[in-house]
Amino acid sequence: MPPHRLAAFAKQLLTAALHVPEKSAAAVLGTLCQATKLHAGRLSALFHTEERRGDGVFDPLRGDAEGSNPFATTVWEGELLRLHYSPKVREALGTIYKNVRADG
Repeated sequence: MPPHRLAAFAKQLLTAALHVPEKSAAAVLGTLCQATKLHAGRLSALFHTEERRGDGVFDPLRGDAEGSNPFATTVWEGELLRLHYSPKVREALGTIYKNVRADG
């Protein structure tokens, strides 16, 4: 899978996790957890601010995922989800960060 498509998908999942109820957020983060297990190397640039590779602006509403420029941004949604009231959501986010850190 192309890294730009994977990164755009990850950003969209994290944004969606901010807007759905607790159980849905845990399920969305579970999907992202599986993706980070398989593709941690391709997604690590999103989670580390010093590894930003893109120039320009991230456009999540663009029709094609590759053209949305996902590497021009970072995972700021993770900082909000760390403060989530649900321990399941916080735990799933912690697993995502562990997966990305283990590869990087």
